[in-house]
Amino acid sequence: MPSIAPAVRRMIGYLIGGLIVALVLLLTGVVHFPRRPVGTLPLQTVHEVSYMPYNAGWSAMWTDWEPSLLRRNYETLAAFGANTVRIIIPPFTMGYPIPTPTMRERLAALLSLASANRLHVQLTLFDQFGNYDRIAASRLFIRSLLAPYKDDRNIVFIELQNEIDPYDAQAIAWARALLPVLRSTIGNIPDTLSTPGSLGPMGVAALKAALGDTQLSLYDFHFYGAGGQAASTFARVKAIVAPAPLFIGEAGMSTSSGPSSAISESEQANFFYVVEGAATALGLPLAAPWTFYDFTANTILPGMAPSQMYFGLYRTDGLPKPAAGVVARFFAHGQQPCIENGNFELISDGVPSGWVPTNLANGTFRVDNTVAYIGSHSVSISHTAGSVNAQPAWTTVANTGQLTAGQRLEATVWARGSVATGDTVIAIAWFNSNGIYIGNATSYPLQTGTTSWTLLDVKAAVPFGAAYEEVSLESFENTGSVWFDAVQLHSS
Repeated sequence: MPSIAPAVRRMIGYLIGGLIVALVLLLTGVVHFPRRPVGTLPLQTVHEVSYMPYNAGWSAMWTDWEPSLLRRNYETLAAFGANTVRIIIPPFTMGYPIPTPTMRERLAALLSLASANRLHVQLTLFDQFGNYDRIAASRLFIRSLLAPYKDDRNIVFIELQNEIDPYDAQAIAWARALLPVLRSTIGNIPDTLSTPGSLGPMGVAALKAALGDTQLSLYDFHFYGAGGQAASTFARVKAIVAPAPLFIGEAGMSTSSGPSSAISESEQANFFYVVEGAATALGLPLAAPWTFYDFTANTILPGMAPSQMYFGLYRTDGLPKPAAGVVARFFAHGQQPCIENGNFELISDGVPSGWVPTNLANGTFRVDNTVAYIGSHSVSISHTAGSVNAQPAWTTVANTGQLTAGQRLEATVWARGSVATGDTVIAIAWFNSNGIYIGNATSYPLQTGTTSWTLLDVKAAVPFGAAYEEVSLESFENTGSVWFDAVQLHSS
């Protein structure tokens, strides 16, 4: 028999696929979903959080269906200041290649719950999926699931797959084949893909090159590095994907490490302070935290490290970590000062939000609510010892965005001493984009003995190669006590 031209074969395939989808929808009785209120949300104004119930993540969110819990959590998300919630869709749980009527109804219910709480939605398709040889089935899944939502303006964008491997040729061929189908199905809703955060900017560059002429509406980058590296990393990725927009679709830090949960939670708060500050300074949408709640041990996927349980902004008991306050303030007000919690008024479990005591074994660290220069709290260091390379200090990473060599910075703090000895200073330490220390600058030391509040001041130019800086309140070889308050950092 004569051969059929490729274009004709494709047209026949599309017609057959469309007829199958229509027949499935008709036979299952799912022919129409009530339209929800239509809204618009420019990417630049997206305040997104990844969300799954603390006790039912990934597939379990769909199978252990608790709409009342989802409703309460969506209410909390909206009150928190989010305007977008990310919904992750595992295809084999939904029914693959044809989603079941039950799962289509649950997706519709989730979208309606979000809309009722004035939340937009980002959908992530094909989670936990690796059957890249099943292109026809994947096309059918997209059409079957998403046909009712074409041009739905409450969906801000749709991610074809979470963290695709840009070096997997079969995965990229699958994505290139599916993106045109996704676009024809969803209409004007933007599309995207993300790469594993561990691949960094080079992973995004590899994805862009591999996609060739099948480019994305926007690029979705995931970041789990040191907070201080955010500005230089985001700047590189922004340049790589240009002129396409960039969205930081996941950013997070687990609170399972460190000498105490309070210190780990303070580090997480500082991480988000610097990450959101970097996104704002570069003109990007605010980064989307992974994730809203911690997870219980039976919730994370098999093979995941226990640390995956503790990326939430909220604990499993529903109480916020300090990072929740940081993100909420960015959602509400945008850019924040260079130093987080410089007056030490935000305290959680005895640790000031955003500040970390370093070299704990070499001194006594306290938050003091009886001594203050401004407000009602200060931090103190007493009875310090140890080597010159292990100086006790209260430390934070500054929120200064992308640095420029020669840029001038000035850090100040008010300090006082009681029978103080040794050296007490404020210092700026510089690190490159790989987190390697490259130098520092320090103030003149506080006068020894018992002193009243005294301003310590350090001015310095940003050295070549510096990507970020830490500000440290240090006290070394001090047999007495010192207090610090009202820390500021100015850039010029």
